Amino acid sequence: MSSEFYRETKNIIANNKKLVLSTNVKGNSIVNELKYIHQSFDLYFYLNNSIPMAKHFEYNPYTEMIIGFSDTSTGIIYSGRVIKVTDREELVKIAKKYSKKFGKHVTYSKNFALYKVVPLEIRPKIETNKNKNDFLNFPNYQESLGKKTTRSIKNSIKLWINITRAPFFTASLAPLLLGTAIAWNTHNVFNLQVFLYALIGVLFAHAGINMLNDYSDHKTGNDEANLHHNQFSGGSRIIQNKLLTPEKILKFSYLFIFISALLGLKINSLIDGNFLLIIGIGGMLTGILYSALPFKLAYHRIGELLVFLGFGFFITLGSYFVQIQEIELFPVLASIPTAILIWLIIYINEFQDFKADKESGKKTLVVLINNKKTAIRIYQIMVILPFVIIPILIFLTNLTAYSLLFFLILPMAIIAIRKSNIFYEKIYELLPVNQLTIGMHFLGTILLVLAFVLDKIF
Repeated sequence: MSSEFYRETKNIIANNKKLVLSTNVKGNSIVNELKYIHQSFDLYFYLNNSIPMAKHFEYNPYTEMIIGFSDTSTGIIYSGRVIKVTDREELVKIAKKYSKKFGKHVTYSKNFALYKVVPLEIRPKIETNKNKNDFLNFPNYQESLGKKTTRSIKNSIKLWINITRAPFFTASLAPLLLGTAIAWNTHNVFNLQVFLYALIGVLFAHAGINMLNDYSDHKTGNDEANLHHNQFSGGSRIIQNKLLTPEKILKFSYLFIFISALLGLKINSLIDGNFLLIIGIGGMLTGILYSALPFKLAYHRIGELLVFLGFGFFITLGSYFVQIQEIELFPVLASIPTAILIWLIIYINEFQDFKADKESGKKTLVVLINNKKTAIRIYQIMVILPFVIIPILIFLTNLTAYSLLFFLILPMAIIAIRKSNIFYEKIYELLPVNQLTIGMHFLGTILLVLAFVLDKIF
């Protein structure tokens, strides 16, 4: 390193107010111009938490920027690692310096975050032959290969959880467990190999359909119109945050669905007959036609019905059939409470999506009703319905009395009704009801699974 370049770098950092910063996740880049302040070679800037660049830093903290870009002959390329500042003392200190430099008071807000970039390497913007040592290296800020690799793996897993919307896999996992438990209870059959193939196949199909839904809602403008997106509605935001292109999302969607189909064919080869193909094709078409263009049946009044059938009956009946290779009415009847609850998950999400769905022409049930007060009454009635159906099924069918364990989620239902009655017109205040509905579906189904297991054991 030459002393001349060192002094020049310090001077460029001190005398400029803006930098051009780039981020990159899986080959998808964002470039932005930002105001900054510095402490020695550390740079600080503010970002709105909701913009794509802030989301990029969650998955890749390494960045490259140019300072002194207004001059064609001078300037530096600064490679660094981005750290979100959380220390209160540092936040206050930098806010004061930022306000002084730009003459604008900085107020701490949950919508904005302060980021620090620590340097890894600084080099001239334009390569010259004056001095090959014209670069600065900062070994103290370098991460070890092991730590960098671990961080990369963790961030990739986190990204794929987001891409596939894995937290919602409970919607397909629960009915699969229910169908398997019913088969074991009624026929004393449990084929572990077939169960594992079915489990992986259903999860791949669910992930593929989720991605297909993201792609379709992007193409129709639905997700872009949703200004109040959250963890339960508005999609994964992978496309909107420029983490993957729409084309890549579509390709991954069909790849996952294809893998699921292959696993279905594998299961079919392990059992007699081909009836599984009918169930599998029916379930797959239900998921694909729900989202895929140009069909997008979710936009044409029957989206809730398709979810009710696909995640309520098809998965339960399919997981039952692959174990005993027989079709019976009982698993369909036993899955009615689960089917109602999965329907409710979709239905309650439509309240937050109401405006975006209406603008994009998505004819959901809440949009068709066009009155949230009336729509929430339907939600409240349907929440109570499974607790009425289960005693009836116990009386009329072979449903085990242990199924009354399902009533353990009744307090959740009561809280959901109370909160929905107050907040049905609100966006974020209604979110606990979304969460309670998801919890009721998963816990309620698991309690039914437990009921069949206890009935078998005792």
